[in-house]
Amino acid sequence: MRVGLDFGGTRVKAGLVDDDGRVVRRASAPTRPEHGRDHVLGHVRRLVARVDPDGLAEALGIGFAGMVDAVAGRVVHTTDTMPELFDFPLAAYASEVTGLPAAIDNDGNAHALAEARFGVGRGARLFVMLVLGTGVGGGIVWDGRVWLGAGSMASHLGHIKVRRGGRRCACGARGCVEAYAAAYAIEHAPGAGAKAVFAAARAGDATAERSVADAADAIGAACANLTNVLNPDVLAIGGGLTRGWKQLRGGIEAAYARDALAAARASSPIRRARLGADAGVIGAAMLTTQRGERGGHARSGGAER
Repeated sequence: MRVGLDFGGTRVKAGLVDDDGRVVRRASAPTRPEHGRDHVLGHVRRLVARVDPDGLAEALGIGFAGMVDAVAGRVVHTTDTMPELFDFPLAAYASEVTGLPAAIDNDGNAHALAEARFGVGRGARLFVMLVLGTGVGGGIVWDGRVWLGAGSMASHLGHIKVRRGGRRCACGARGCVEAYAAAYAIEHAPGAGAKAVFAAARAGDATAERSVADAADAIGAACANLTNVLNPDVLAIGGGLTRGWKQLRGGIEAAYARDALAAARASSPIRRARLGADAGVIGAAMLTTQRGERGGHARSGGAER
């Protein structure tokens, strides 16, 4: 048994996960960054105690919304939905307050690892996933292991550029897929939450329809870029916004057909992720299985881990 913690943009989810990727106990809490850093960090101890009251877990993994050095076990930079944790040793902190060996990675990598091992990417040698939530993230999994890159900064897939000089993203740049396909981007256009925008689009509201169409087109363009470069066995799309999959799918597929090389597209199908809201927790728990595979290659110019 392992515990997984998924620190997302609005909630922290926790689960006790068995070796087959099944979540046997769950808990969650709102992130509430306005309460300060100590409150957010306190979720580690509180939620682990809730999902593992009998002390069954052997290890703890954390998927965190921000820039993470997975090899060093440190948060490099947080998103604007979290208190600043610049260069914070979160893995060591989690181990200290829970007594469990701990690992940490970006939450997009955790989602991708879960789907690669237990979901839509099972059996794929090269698996790529976009995660659509409060922001847009993702991950690359090669032979069952997360690809970290030379500085443990790979797979920030939400910052693939899809519109030259386009909308400003939360990262400060313009034209990122996140600026069109994150919940905050979709909700800002019509002035309502993303769920309401999808509902309005279904009802025929023109502004909402444009917002959903812009998101779908940007996602499809990002998928095309990923396929043209990586040609993965499976390219998955997951996260909370895929609750609107029926409305997004046509636009995604049209942009993918337009922008991806035909030969690459034919061997890199787009699939909707299977694990739903559990993916982040499952993947976080599985991060602890990669600890021994990462360290020896931490700084070796892009070697896969």
